[in-house]
Amino acid sequence: MTEYDDMSRRQLHFLTVLFIGTSASAWAIFDIRIYVPSLWLLFLCVLVVVFNPREFLRFLRRFAQIGTTLLVVSALQIIFRRDGAVLLSVGTFPLVFSVGLREAILLWVRFMVIFALAYIFARVTTFHFLLFCDKIRLPLNFSLLLLTTLRLIPYIFSEAKRSLWFLRFRGIQFRRLALREKLRAVQQLAFSLLMRSIENISYSAIALEARGYGQTGVKRIPRKYSLTGIDLGLISLTALLNVASFMI
Repeated sequence: MTEYDDMSRRQLHFLTVLFIGTSASAWAIFDIRIYVPSLWLLFLCVLVVVFNPREFLRFLRRFAQIGTTLLVVSALQIIFRRDGAVLLSVGTFPLVFSVGLREAILLWVRFMVIFALAYIFARVTTFHFLLFCDKIRLPLNFSLLLLTTLRLIPYIFSEAKRSLWFLRFRGIQFRRLALREKLRAVQQLAFSLLMRSIENISYSAIALEARGYGQTGVKRIPRKYSLTGIDLGLISLTALLNVASFMI
């Protein structure tokens, strides 16, 4: 068994992840009931724990960080959304309304669903995504262009964060700058970031040309990328959860 085959056994098929992600996102966004999005959030959390047991503590730490921030935003929903029945009042002043509490909980659950999905999608390797594009008959040139774009986005965020750290090391507090100085600093950072991005793209273009990119016609990757028993089981379970969500 090759290293690739062993790695494929440990990972979910991209079609499985895509089906789970589409279902969970649709129910979390369009369903206004609390228990249905919460059910999908629980399902995603179980997936993260089962398929990434070594990173369980890291996931919980990030979960707690974003959850704490969302609790503050949810509290604002409770305070300013004053519709529905009064659930809690201080004296004669109504404090918590049913609609405000429901929207606060839904806001927290929806963002956590997106966070869990992003965590699951991030575990799909670039090569497996390329294999999926190949098996659904997307042109290889388009697939590589899409992958290059997806890889460039986190690079831009990383370089932008590094530029802000350079400002801090030089003793420049960006938040304390005047508006005109902020605009000037952003302009300079954007120019340097653009130059570094162009340099990164040029190296990627040279690497693709060295491998014969664009010199041949339609070419398929000679690798099998089939659904495993775990994938079929999860797809079936996701389908059952969709039916149950309709019937609840």
